[in-house]
Amino acid sequence: MKKYLCFLLILILSLTLSCKKNKEEDEPVDEFKTIDFEATHQYDIIENNLYSYMIVKGKPTSNGFSQALTFYSFIIKNNIENRDYEYFQVDYNILKNGEKTLTTYYHIFDSQDDPKGLYAQNFMPYIVVDGRISDFQALVKYSYHEKNSEEEVKKEVTYKEEMIEFDNSKEYLDIVKDFNLLFYETENSNSVYNSYKLMLNFNSEKYSTGHFDFQVFLEIGDEIYPFYGVYNYPVMCGSFLTISDEKLEVSYEIKTIYWDIIHYDKEGNKTEILYKENLL
Repeated sequence: MKKYLCFLLILILSLTLSCKKNKEEDEPVDEFKTIDFEATHQYDIIENNLYSYMIVKGKPTSNGFSQALTFYSFIIKNNIENRDYEYFQVDYNILKNGEKTLTTYYHIFDSQDDPKGLYAQNFMPYIVVDGRISDFQALVKYSYHEKNSEEEVKKEVTYKEEMIEFDNSKEYLDIVKDFNLLFYETENSNSVYNSYKLMLNFNSEKYSTGHFDFQVFLEIGDEIYPFYGVYNYPVMCGSFLTISDEKLEVSYEIKTIYWDIIHYDKEGNKTEILYKENLL
């Protein structure tokens, strides 16, 4: 049960799509400007009493390549109390023909948001955009009190990630050590959609600090699509298991599944694991 704690907690959340704080009609409304910030690739943000990660999804559809972004965060209950989010912002780029287009999403929290330190938001549900998501940077502002202290601790955490791209020059293996990787069809498949779940289970003794970035690619016909990616996923969360089914129209037949997994320990040492599974 412990190793799936992160996802069982997230499951109880209600995803909201509100971007701005509610204001009384007679209260003057100041124009809000998003925050300019420069983030770097972080290796371990747990020391800030926070874990936070992003899920990037993509799939071919009859209307074009559809993509989704979901932000997850949890203020760790580690001898602290009165955990409270204030703000988060994600700047992400869409790449097309070598040119990037920047989009910014932000959320201002009110007093009713997430009293348990949990938050998840699918702020870009599956939509067709002209190009592919290439990278993002995130800013999270939050506060808490240390136990037996009246002093409020305010925190800001930033991190940046580049999307993992498929590289056919890499050697993807049929067998990998220290990992149990599953991609399987569920009973929810029907005549319109095939439904899938995936799981990444790892040797927690070997991988004990830092975070994982991993991207699952699907080979369909003559194309290879970035289907499911998880970035800045903390090792302390344990095994990763998708909560809901990922649906794909039955007309898209999967030939091969590729996993590109990168682990960074807290010092920034990098290990890459490459795995493939042929279905046809």
